[in-house]
Amino acid sequence: MNPINAIPVTRNIIIINVLLYAVTELLYPDLKYQLAAYMPTSPLFHSWQIFTHMFMHGTLMHLLFNMLTLWSFGSILEQALGGRHFAILYFLSGLGSFILFNFWNYYQVYELTQALLQQGVDVREIYLNVGKPLVVESKEAHSLKDYLSMPMLGASGAIFGAVAGFGTLFPDSKISLMFIPYPIKAKYLL
Repeated sequence: MNPINAIPVTRNIIIINVLLYAVTELLYPDLKYQLAAYMPTSPLFHSWQIFTHMFMHGTLMHLLFNMLTLWSFGSILEQALGGRHFAILYFLSGLGSFILFNFWNYYQVYELTQALLQQGVDVREIYLNVGKPLVVESKEAHSLKDYLSMPMLGASGAIFGAVAGFGTLFPDSKISLMFIPYPIKAKYLL
């Protein structure tokens, strides 16, 4: 069996990530921030970002590390699960990372909002002016603005799902990592 044809989902995800990185770096830099994900309460949020954030990367090293990890684990996992099941695992993991990211951020935003309300600040002004200079000068106001404008980008959450799937299916497989001089079992990596 030809290895290139055996893993079309993994290969296609890598191709899409590399192409979108090149397009956003070379032709349309602002597109990266339209496709990255934001908190659903942020004025910068759009529904498509729930999925498109998985294809955006901040730097070339971010892209390379994610794609190397995807190729290493995704190829084997796709062969074991089949393309359809691997794609489902990959995208559900990316969706799960979006939910966890926002769950944590929602808690932080709630705490900041409560502190600002106690100070008598009109929090709506901060929400409405995310891309503009702040009218209110306080540590909490700057933090709230940062949370509302902080993009989530990258395939790391989806790739972690692939690594978790690999560790679950092949727990005793020995893996050599760049930074660890001896092989470790997948279950310990997980």
